[in-house]
Order: sequence, then C-alpha cells, then structure tokens
Amino acid sequence: MRRKKETSSESLDLLLDTICNTFGGILFISLLIVILLNTTSKDIVTATVTQANMADLIEEETRRAELTSQLTELSGKVDQQKLISDVVYSKDFVQIARAFEKQQINNRQIQVDTSTSIGKSAQSQVDINQIVADQQQRQSKLNAARSEEKSLQLKVNQAIKDRSQVATIPRVTEANADPDVFFLAEGKIFGPYNAGSNDFKEVVTSLGSQLVHNSNAGLSVGANASNKQKLADKMIQRSTVSEGVRVYVWPDSYANWETVRQVLDDNGIKKHLVPCEVDTKLYFGKGSQSKSTFQ
Repeated sequence: MRRKKETSSESLDLLLDTICNTFGGILFISLLIVILLNTTSKDIVTATVTQANMADLIEEETRRAELTSQLTELSGKVDQQKLISDVVYSKDFVQIARAFEKQQINNRQIQVDTSTSIGKSAQSQVDINQIVADQQQRQSKLNAARSEEKSLQLKVNQAIKDRSQVATIPRVTEANADPDVFFLAEGKIFGPYNAGSNDFKEVVTSLGSQLVHNSNAGLSVGANASNKQKLADKMIQRSTVSEGVRVYVWPDSYANWETVRQVLDDNGIKKHLVPCEVDTKLYFGKGSQSKSTFQ
C-alpha cells in the first residue's frame, strides 16, 4: 500500500511541472509579442512624422483637391451638353450639319481639283510654247536650208555654164556629112568613130549595133601643152573644120571636158556636148530603137 501512494505523488509532481512549464512558455511568448509590437509601432510613428512625408502628403492632398474640382467642373459641362443636346440638336439639325460637313469636303476637293487643273494647264502651256519654239526653230532651219539649196543650185548652174559653155557652144549645123563622133570616158578621148577605128568596138544586139569604147585604146586627157597638142592632132581633121565634132561625155570624165573644150575653141572647131549617164548605151544603124541612137 505504501508503494501505491508514492506512485500517485510522483505523477502529480510531473503533471504540475508540465503545467508550470507550459504556463511559463505562454508568458514568455506573450511578452515577446508585446515587445515586437511596441518596436514596430514606434518605427511607423517615426516614419509618418518626417518632414518629407508630410510634404508629399500635402502635395497629394492638393492634387486630389484639384482633380476633384476638375471632375466637378467636367460633370457640370457634361450635364450642360446633355441639356443642349436634348434642346437644340434635333434629328433635322443633325442631318443639316452632316450635309454641311459633306459640302465642305466636296468644296475642298473641288479646290484641289481646280488647283491641279490649273497646274496641268500651266504645264500644257509650257509644252505648247516649247512646241512653238521648236517649230519656229525648225522653220528657221528649213528656210536656211532652202536658201543654202538655192545658193548651191546657182553655183551648180554657174559651174555647169562655166564648164560646158552651153550658152556659147554652137550646135553642129546640118550638113551632108555627119560630124566626127568622140567619146570622153575613163579620163580618155576615144575617136573619131569610123569603120577602121581601134578606139571603138561594135557589139550586135537586138536593138542594133552598139558602139562601145575600147578601154585599152584612146588618148589620156591632160592639161599640159604637149597633151593638148596630141588632142588637137587627134580631133582636128580636114572635114572637121566645116562639120564640127560631137562629144559624148560620161560622168567619170566631166572634169576633163574643160581641157577638150579649150583645145576645140583654140582651133575654131564647132562642138556639140552630149552629157551621158553611167548606163547610157549608144547604137547606130537603121534598125536602132534606142533614144541614144545616132544615124
């Protein structure tokens, strides 16, 4: 029995010790919380009472007051606009305003188009002026070219007159016998034509007998005295003085005609110049049908 009593006393001691420790822990935690709360509240109070924070707070309050005032003013204006809209802006008025705005847009577009048209007209006028100036310049050049052509034509006519002496060359008079025939080609004088002349060749064709000069024969025409004497000896015969000569000249020997003319003039021989083209062909005989035929 004694042992059981001792056991119960020890159990109560342990319980009491546990309760005391628990109560002491709770007190310690409570004290710690109170100390922490006091420390934090002191920091907050210290932060709010600084001068910088007070200035920011005052500024924010001022801004809030200004915004509140603006908001109140805007609210009044909105209410006023609603009132005006309900009283003035009827459906017809809105349609008229829209039509007026549309007309303004059309007027601005017309002004833009008018400005563009004026610009294009000005550019067109510039182009027209340029065309007129070019036309006048071309007309001036054409007139100058015509004047130059006329001047050159006069020079050519004078040169032909000086070289051929057409105005003073007597034509061969009609006589019982034909005048002596000569060819002036390739810078040479060929002739006179007769049956035994080595200066010519006869080629029989369907148009008749064609007379062709022999390029290997003939006398070269030169302006020196000895050559002129040879030309005189070749072209002047006893019958030539009365009958004259007929000279057929091809384009490659036009420049040599002056020398031949001087020789004939110096000896008083009548002459008949017959200019020929490059492809001129001469025929003789009764059956000839060519325009260059001579009988």
